[in-house]
Amino acid sequence: MRAHADGMALRLLHSDAELHRGNCPPDPVERLVFELLEQLRVETLAPDSLPGLAANLQRRFAAWSRRFHGWAMRDQPPASCSTLPWPRSPGRA
Repeated sequence: MRAHADGMALRLLHSDAELHRGNCPPDPVERLVFELLEQLRVETLAPDSLPGLAANLQRRFAAWSRRFHGWAMRDQPPASCSTLPWPRSPGRA
C-alpha cells in the first residue's frame, strides 16, 4: 500500500499530466504500455535522500515480478515491457 502511494506521489511530482494526455495513444494496449513506462520512468526519479521510498518501490516490483512469473500471458505485451526497463533503471540492482 505504501509503495502505491509513493509511486503516485512521484507521478504527481515528475509527470506533466497535460503533456502526458496529449501524447497518450488511443489504442488500449498501446496506452497500457505508455502508462506503464511512464510510471516506471517517474519511479526511477526517486531521490537518494529517501531510501525508504525506493525500498518500498523495489519491494512492490519484486512482489509483482513473483506473481508475473506464474501468469500465462507473461510473454505478451504489455506485461513483458516492464520486466526489461525496471531492473536496468538507475539505482536498481
